[in-house]
Amino acid sequence: MMKRIVEVILVGMVLACTQIKPTTTLTGEWRFVGYGDRRVDQTWKYDYAAINERINFKENNLFSGRAAVNAYNSDFKATVSQPILASLGGGTVKIGALVSTKVSGNETQNKAERRFLDHLAGVDNYSISASQAEQTLTLSSANKNEYLYFVRR
Repeated sequence: MMKRIVEVILVGMVLACTQIKPTTTLTGEWRFVGYGDRRVDQTWKYDYAAINERINFKENNLFSGRAAVNAYNSDFKATVSQPILASLGGGTVKIGALVSTKVSGNETQNKAERRFLDHLAGVDNYSISASQAEQTLTLSSANKNEYLYFVRR
């Protein structure tokens, strides 16, 4: 019986050590989950899981992603600042000119994509926070009071 308890404890310790550790870097792939603004904590107005918008920040200061219909890419420059309350980290981010493919979708897809890309082009801050279940990336625009929320894939 004691041997079985020790085995269970050891397996638990191994599993705990192999979990993905939180990171404070933008690098990696993020899945878009919604919008929000400073007047309302979170506004979910569309089935974002169905559209599957995402962004992938790379170590060479380039990023690419998928909007509702088209693929896009650009460069970025991130500057890390001191962690803020309830945040693993954050700072400023400058997004270069976005380039995208020009495939046409239906009216709903095109509207969702335009909103997403317009918001993305205007961001100037980022923060990364974590819960036990996931890490959340918030891209925000100080002047427009807009937020884009992503979770790490």
